[in-house]
Amino acid sequence: MSASFNLEEIMEGTAQDRACRVTSIGSDELPAAITLWRIDLDLQADIPEDMLGRLDAAELNRAARYQQHADRVRFTITRVVLKHALSRVAPGTDPREIHLDADCRDKPLWKGQPIEFNVTHSGKQAYVAVSRFGRVGVDVEEQRADFDYEEVCATVFTGKELHALSEIPPSHRRRGFYDCWVRKEAVLKATGLGITQCLQDFSTVRGACDRWRIEVSECADSSTAAMLRSLSISMLDAGPKYSAAIAFDMQPKA
Repeated sequence: MSASFNLEEIMEGTAQDRACRVTSIGSDELPAAITLWRIDLDLQADIPEDMLGRLDAAELNRAARYQQHADRVRFTITRVVLKHALSRVAPGTDPREIHLDADCRDKPLWKGQPIEFNVTHSGKQAYVAVSRFGRVGVDVEEQRADFDYEEVCATVFTGKELHALSEIPPSHRRRGFYDCWVRKEAVLKATGLGITQCLQDFSTVRGACDRWRIEVSECADSSTAAMLRSLSISMLDAGPKYSAAIAFDMQPKA
C-alpha cells in the first residue's frame, strides 16, 4: 500500500494520486445546492493506507469482504470521497466522524442531517452527488460491447423510449441504450422507487433546448406521479465509453 495522500488537495485539484483523480463537475443545469464529483479510478493501484484509516469499522469490514481488488478500490475510494464531500456541506464536520446508515431500501443515509446524497460506480469511473435541499440520484454505466442490450430493451423501456431508440443509427444504438438506462436509473435512485415495479411508470424524453425531461405514464399511481414530476434530469459528459446521468429535485423538499 502507498503510505499516505492528501485527499483535500486532490479534491481541490492541487495534488494527484495514482489510485484516483477527483474532479468537481459544474453544470448550468444543476442547482447551486448540488455538488457533484467524478472519480477516475486506477483499479490496479494499491489503496492508500491513509484512505483506509478514514473508514469506520463497519466500512472496513465491508471492504474486506470484497473478493476482487477492483471492487475494494471502488468501494473504499468512493466512500471516502463521499464523506469528504458531505463534510464540505456541513462546516466543522470531521469526515472521519461521519457514520452512514441505511434506510429500509438499503439506501445510505446520514442520520440527523437534512442532506441527500447518492453514489455510483462502474468500470473505472465513480460519481458522488450531494444535495443540500432535495433528493438526488446519479448513475454511471460502462458501455460493454459484450452485453446483449436488445434482449432487455422491451422489459426496461417504455414504448416511447423504444421508438426513440429505434430512430438512432445502428452504429450508435448501444450508446443510446446506455444513455436511456442511466437516465431511468438516476430517477429511480433519487426517488427510491423499485426497478421491478416502476420502470414503466415514466419515460425520459428530449425536451426544449435539447434538455431531457420526465414524462409520467398513465399507469403510475398518484403518489408516484407526483414524486416523478418534481424531478429534473441531466446527462453528464462521461467520455466515449461511459454513460452517466443525474436526477434531482427542482424545488426544495417540503
